[in-house]
Amino acid sequence: MNNLALTSSKSISNISKYSKTLIRDGITILVHGNSSVVKNVLINSARRGIKFNIILTESMPDNQGKNLQHYFEQNHI
Repeated sequence: MNNLALTSSKSISNISKYSKTLIRDGITILVHGNSSVVKNVLINSARRGIKFNIILTESMPDNQGKNLQHYFEQNHI
């Protein structure tokens, strides 16, 4: 694994670890853009039984907000 990939992997792991203390029942999360890290954090939080709300912004021309809405709906969030 090259240095960039290793650093990226460690960063994703750290973000996932620290997010466990930030996402709690009843919070509202504003999401702008389509980040695989953010999607994974939110999916894992929901799988742990945490209940939260998401507000998605729309960005053009690629409809990231709409695409994320479908993604979260498919994953029952």
